[in-house]
Amino acid sequence: MHMEYKEQASCSLNSLDVAKAANLVEEAYRISQVAKFAVELYIYMPMNPKIFVKIQWDDVDLDNALLRSRSGDNLLLIPISTRAIRLLEALKSITGANRFVFSKNKTSNNHIAESQLTNALRKTGFYLPVSKILELAKYTLVEKFADWDAVAIQFGVISVSESIWRDDDRLDERRVLTQWWADYIDNLRLSLRYFLP
Repeated sequence: MHMEYKEQASCSLNSLDVAKAANLVEEAYRISQVAKFAVELYIYMPMNPKIFVKIQWDDVDLDNALLRSRSGDNLLLIPISTRAIRLLEALKSITGANRFVFSKNKTSNNHIAESQLTNALRKTGFYLPVSKILELAKYTLVEKFADWDAVAIQFGVISVSESIWRDDDRLDERRVLTQWWADYIDNLRLSLRYFLP
């Protein structure tokens, strides 16, 4: 299964592209504040984009660095990195009174569309679908840790409704994965800012 996944996951995107997009979206003028947060957070906590844009504040546990992903009666706890926590804390001052984390505006109880996430990324010069970031994260982490099960649970390769795992399964290993990915992107962003011409 591991080898089969590796073959399917290879794509034309690389990690430096993702780090560059994160830097550019931070400085972009033509992107709404909520869309900027959405793009940057997606880079640090990639998942199915359809689920991502619908995250509700009730499912975010900043104290325990967890996100609850629900599908019917099933629940999956998704650890989030320290970088994602800082971004969510900042975003909470903008949309925290609303139902959705990525509300359309300060007073809206509607979430942004997946297309808005893609369009915001395009304004940075990133022309691949946002799902390619998820694909890259999964591929990179399988290569680094050789732990297909933990990656599969963390990034929803198997949907919550079909999952054979408990909600807290492999939680410690998945915390390591998500923090490593965030640190990896942070280090690439720094190298782009300070070490490349």
